[in-house]
Amino acid sequence: MPFNGGAPALTAVLGGQVDVAAVQLGEAKEQIEAGKAVPLVTFATQRPSYMPDTPTATEAGYNVPVQQSRAIVAPKGTPAEVVERLRASFQKGFGEQAYRDFNAKRLLTANEVDGAALLRQWNGSLQTYRGLVDQYKINLSGK
Repeated sequence: MPFNGGAPALTAVLGGQVDVAAVQLGEAKEQIEAGKAVPLVTFATQRPSYMPDTPTATEAGYNVPVQQSRAIVAPKGTPAEVVERLRASFQKGFGEQAYRDFNAKRLLTANEVDGAALLRQWNGSLQTYRGLVDQYKINLSGK
């Protein structure tokens, strides 16, 4: 059953409408800590430091690593000096304790890479997901 985000999916699990859902750990943190939800696996490639007892999907026998990243973009043609100033500013921000605390509080694992590396990650994930859809004959048409 598809949902518009993790919050409705988690609500459906807590309400007994579905048995399981894939959500960001940060969205489920309070329910996990309260014992209302149980993390079964993480789709990360490594166990997160804040949930060392939760196996990865690969460890559980499902070779389906998932990476979710957000990216900062600028319009094509942005002057190189502006792009470099932005990159330097973000690099400085990545080193700030407030940024690390923000990620830790929300159970986010940072993925601070440049655009070329992120495109390689995304394209690799796309190939992996396409292969899984084909392998398991998953119908994505919604029909």
